[in-house]
Amino acid sequence: MEEKFCRYCGSELVEGKKFCPNCGRASGPQPVVVDDGSVFFPNNRDAVWSYYLGVGSLLCIPFLGVAAIWLGVRGIREARRNPQAKGAIHAWVGIILGSLSTIVLLLAAFMFILAIVDAR
Repeated sequence: MEEKFCRYCGSELVEGKKFCPNCGRASGPQPVVVDDGSVFFPNNRDAVWSYYLGVGSLLCIPFLGVAAIWLGVRGIREARRNPQAKGAIHAWVGIILGSLSTIVLLLAAFMFILAIVDAR
């Protein structure tokens, strides 16, 4: 039977116990922490939402195109500030699709107004 002592307070450890009876600290091996200097950045939410709203705006749902453009611009800013966040392509797709659907919606509204005026 091997005698073990606490690495923090030096008191004898009871076999099979995970904590020192004297100081209460863990008696098992310490986990090894590897720090490679990298930082994880979550996905660029604005860019992804811009993409989804841009695609949704193709269904001619009013104002989704405007929201897609706005979030796309925010997503591009975020991607430039934190290159690891990525999402610039999603943001551009959202801006382009949002712009197209907004233009189509405005043209349709203009044609509708012209039709009403001509009917009088």
